Amino acid sequence: MTMRLFSIIFSALMAMIMRNIVLFVQTTDAGLTKEVDAFYDKTLIKPLRSAWVFGKYGQKREVKENNVIRFSKYPILGTQPIALTEGVTPDAQQLTKSSVTATVSLYGGYVEITEECDIYRMDPVVAIAQERISWQAVETVDEITRDIIFGGTNAFYAGGVGGYANVATACTAADLRKLARAMMIKTTPFFKSMITASTGVGSSPIQNAWLFFCSPQVIYDLENSVTGWVNVTKYATQGGVEEHEVGSFGSFRMIMSTNCPVRSGGGASGSTTYANNGSNFDVHKCLAIAPDAFGVVNADGGIKTIRKDKAQIGGPLELYGTAGWKARYTAKILDDDRMYRYECAVSL
Repeated sequence: MTMRLFSIIFSALMAMIMRNIVLFVQTTDAGLTKEVDAFYDKTLIKPLRSAWVFGKYGQKREVKENNVIRFSKYPILGTQPIALTEGVTPDAQQLTKSSVTATVSLYGGYVEITEECDIYRMDPVVAIAQERISWQAVETVDEITRDIIFGGTNAFYAGGVGGYANVATACTAADLRKLARAMMIKTTPFFKSMITASTGVGSSPIQNAWLFFCSPQVIYDLENSVTGWVNVTKYATQGGVEEHEVGSFGSFRMIMSTNCPVRSGGGASGSTTYANNGSNFDVHKCLAIAPDAFGVVNADGGIKTIRKDKAQIGGPLELYGTAGWKARYTAKILDDDRMYRYECAVSL
């Protein structure tokens, strides 16, 4: 009787242990996949906030069913300087709308990770691979945006010369004031709020301003040679300061980017004082923008990170996994009157 009771208890205990083992394996497998998915998705957040400099300030659209996105433009109504007549209803005004379309293209890249680096484990190699391709993704769409928006028709060249081939001076206060005057004449609206860096979607109020993208070399000249330059550390308050904002001049808030285009040796003849290629000055492109100057695909939802473990993609011998990304993306100038390209030389 005692042996039989022991046998029953032992069998029940073993069955319980086996059930727990099965449950443990199943729960761990499913839970790990979700955990790793969340982990790798988060690796895209940091570069999206830090490296997506230009596109952050465009009018954003989501990609829907096809590869064409549509941006809407609503012209200003103008004034109504006519007094109303008592008892007479005035004619209704017509709100007009025009549309601008852009075709989205597909971009992407990936790296292979050998079987020694199991992609389902959060070891340093896999994490670093995912981080690197995430930065590549965001820097790629930022470069695409740059190439498009710096191609606008409004251009102003340092010293008031007629073209970039004649540029022979660095950025000056007089140039920036003339640029501001040109934008004011076009009644170019100011930015009144900025994207909140902590969320990427909210906004916070700021002092009325235009944004001015420029390279570190241009910033150097602003800091050392331009009277009226205010370093960001000297602002009365740090509220609303953008992540890449380094200072301001007049109505311009300066956003620094190492991705601003440079015409190597594209300027006037010269090999001293300013950066050059040995015979001609380099010309740095800057860009002043107002709200809704251009539109972009919302990269926050347009970039996707993709990982495949060795069982999924490693072939018959399961030799490797992959970490990659793809994005459906484009940018489009919506209103040339809301942007001005400024080109100048920079000091040695």
